[in-house]
Amino acid sequence: MENLFAVPDHIRKTLLVMLKLGFASADLVSEHTRRARAVESSYLNQLAVMGLVEKNRLGRQVYFNISKMDKRWLEVSTRFLTLSQEYRQMLEDDIITAFQNRLKIFEHVNTTTRLSSTV
Repeated sequence: MENLFAVPDHIRKTLLVMLKLGFASADLVSEHTRRARAVESSYLNQLAVMGLVEKNRLGRQVYFNISKMDKRWLEVSTRFLTLSQEYRQMLEDDIITAFQNRLKIFEHVNTTTRLSSTV
């Protein structure tokens, strides 16, 4: 895997959760992604075919863990998630500030228009 974006969008969320957890069942991953267990089981099996996670069976339960060669992605993905959350917060702050500024301008123009029409 060249990078995190080489993974299809619908599977990336599952991979990010696995990178965070390291070792989990489809049930646990589905709790984090809020998708059906069957969906997560399918995505985890696809990740196993790609060689990004390893599949292990303990009794009747199947567990997945990050492949040894891809543990390096744990640090990379953690940094990526932290940066993307910080960037998202900055964007949200900028959008809110811009909206508030436009609202102030609109209110000022509206007030000025009302005052000039009454004179």
